[in-house]
Amino acid sequence: MTSVDGYLEQLARALRVRGRRRRRILAECAAHLHEAAGERGATAAVAAFGPPAEIAAALDLEAAAGRGAA
Repeated sequence: MTSVDGYLEQLARALRVRGRRRRRILAECAAHLHEAAGERGATAAVAAFGPPAEIAAALDLEAAAGRGAA
């Protein structure tokens, strides 16, 4: 398992959003991380992305705000 894969697992465990939105969020994060890993290495990409729990909390908040605005 790569550090990117480990990061994505941690992010998935911390993320509270469910369903289609969750799958989209995780796919987008994976794409960004894999692209960054190809450019500067997996360790640097993961470090630059931020702590998984903090990113998950921000994404959960964004999703909740989106539901409230709809």
